[in-house]
Order: sequence, then structure tokens, then C-alpha cells
Amino acid sequence: MVFMAAETVEGFAPLGQMAIDDLAELKKVSSNAFLDIFVQLHEDNGVRRIHVGRSESTVPPGERTHERGQALTYFVRWVRRVAPKPRAGDRSMLVVWGHSYRFAVGQTPTPGGGIDALDFAQFTDALRRLQKGGNSDGNS
Repeated sequence: MVFMAAETVEGFAPLGQMAIDDLAELKKVSSNAFLDIFVQLHEDNGVRRIHVGRSESTVPPGERTHERGQALTYFVRWVRRVAPKPRAGDRSMLVVWGHSYRFAVGQTPTPGGGIDALDFAQFTDALRRLQKGGNSDGNS
């Protein structure tokens, strides 16, 4: 799973082209019998989900919010819904790419122009709840 946040954030390097380039490289690998690649890409012109080499769709507006990690929660739930049933020994990996502090855990620029540090404890807690089937905001 790759959660890519390439929307423009004032004061930070633009990531749009880098996201497109990385997505093109992922498409060269593609999903196959041994590897399934799922991407959620936040761009200036929208948000889309890609099952690399298989399908692509626009993310519903209600699943784009970055408050309390909801966008990440919806993405992981989508992957669980559309991915083939895991086999014994299968493993998953989540890559949080780009400006994901805004979209994965809801971090936003501070009034002085800086960014609050990503709270890894909160992020870890959200991922643990997802593993157990709960919501990232602490509600099961």
C-alpha cells in the first residue's frame, strides 16, 4: 500500500511530478500473483485509488478528509475490501509518501508557516486499531 500525498503545500517543494514518476515506475512492476500494489494519490486536481495494473477510481468525497487520519483509514479499508484474501505467509507494507502528514494523521501547517511534527505514537495507535478492525480515530 502506498499512501501518496502530492498536493501543493505552501512553503514546501512541489511533489506532483515526482508522484507521477513514481507511479509510472510502480506500473512497470505491476500487480501479479505474488505482489499486489495499491496506491491512493492525493493531487491538486483530486484523489484517486489505483490497484496498479488492474483498476483506477476516484475517491469518494467523504473518504478524502484528512482529519484524525480518516483518509488513511478509508484507504486501508478499501485495500482490505478489494485485495485478494491473504494466504498463509502473506505480508503487507504501508508506505507513507510525500506530504502525508496532512492526509495520514491530519497534521496541518502552523500559523508561523511550520509543520507540527508527525506524532508517531498517534500514527502507530491508528495502525494498531486498523489491524484490529477499528477506526483510526479511536472508535471501534
